[in-house]
Amino acid sequence: MAMQTHLLAIADQALQAVRANPESFPSIESDLRCGTYLNMTLSYFLAGVDPMLSEVVDGCDAIECSALECAYFHVLPAARVKELAIMLVALDKSELRESVLEADLEEIEDGEVWEEIELANLLDPDEVANEVEQDLEGLTDFYRRAAASSLAVVLYTS
Repeated sequence: MAMQTHLLAIADQALQAVRANPESFPSIESDLRCGTYLNMTLSYFLAGVDPMLSEVVDGCDAIECSALECAYFHVLPAARVKELAIMLVALDKSELRESVLEADLEEIEDGEVWEEIELANLLDPDEVANEVEQDLEGLTDFYRRAAASSLAVVLYTS
């Protein structure tokens, strides 16, 4: 089964509280959520445009939490969320699509990207490009809305 990265938008005050007490993470509630099964794939191709863009699915600070299956979660403070939202809105999505289509997906150095694509049953480059594009649309909307409300983001994979 493919792993999913979950993104939750929370108030900066809630972010500070979960930083202070990481084991409280499972109790976080958020009305603004997003998710992707293509974490590594998106990270790989976004980093090719600008390394900072990989934070959209990777976060910037890892915090250990034994209550989570993957043992940690990542965070992005509200100021960073705003920067990323601006970058995502300005991103030339057709250029990103082209880089996915031109890539030899089986030869990507990071074998986890190919494994993730296989688990998602995306065998055709057009299918991969379409999924990346669709996930990126959802992530762009998520970050735009989080930034508009001055919210921080927490990310975890399960």
